[in-house]
Amino acid sequence: MSSSALNQELKILISKKLQQLRERNKQTLEEEAYFLDLDYAQYYRILKGTSLPSLETLIKINQAYGLDMNWWFNETTKIPEKMKVHIKQRKENLEVLSGYNKLDERAREFVRKMLKTLV
Repeated sequence: MSSSALNQELKILISKKLQQLRERNKQTLEEEAYFLDLDYAQYYRILKGTSLPSLETLIKINQAYGLDMNWWFNETTKIPEKMKVHIKQRKENLEVLSGYNKLDERAREFVRKMLKTLV
């Protein structure tokens, strides 16, 4: 999944969650922005899914509603299969690199030569 696709997915997720909070409070956009101590335009862009909130803004919203960060992202556990494969590959790469970094210089040189012949 590309970063722009992930970015869009997060915008939609946060937008939906923010709409849930607004509906629960039964306030106008202006009242809700004021309640959250956010600029109206900023609140509107986040609510409509055209902008991602900063971490500071999410924390501010959490404090206003008594939420924690898990509430925002509990739906992201539904990871697509392609993303699972990508995560597994990155984890394996990190394990290999971590092992390589533990080697002394002589062993690293041997691994580099071996990789060059295999590739």
